[in-house]
Amino acid sequence: MSVLTFSNLPDTARIWIYGAERPLTSEQIRALNNHMEAFLMEWQSHGREVTPSWQLLHDRFVVIGVDEAAVHLSGCSIDSMARSLGGFNRASGLNFSNSGGEVFYRDTAGKIDCVDRSAFRDMVKQGTVNEQTVVFNNTVTTVGEFRAGRWEVPMRNSWHSQVFSH
Repeated sequence: MSVLTFSNLPDTARIWIYGAERPLTSEQIRALNNHMEAFLMEWQSHGREVTPSWQLLHDRFVVIGVDEAAVHLSGCSIDSMARSLGGFNRASGLNFSNSGGEVFYRDTAGKIDCVDRSAFRDMVKQGTVNEQTVVFNNTVTTVGEFRAGRWEVPMRNSWHSQVFSH
């Protein structure tokens, strides 16, 4: 099976976004490339090959996409993706997560940072971050949403505003 380039995925393709607490080093990026390519070449759902793609953005976000037009992903195949990335986490000492416990945002200088929800809530209360702060909405579920600019958005345009602006 061959892995698609991300740009060849249709807008209807599902995506999952995993963020790392810190940017990867060149060595970690090489290891991640090897790991992801090997996993995606073997990835199956109910014994059928899936049509996946992936990309690393900003040296810290793994975006995995799957065109389900030919093969619908089972819960087990989605779990295998999460387990595979978890195995890479343990082997590399990184912590890719999509649990929602972390908030990724750009500081006033444009640098990407990651804090837990409690710290982000405190930053909102202190005015360190506000409705204009750019956040990463790792809950987008389709390539179309991602391409439409719903991933990296001002906080006022994301779920972050509802959760943290009270």
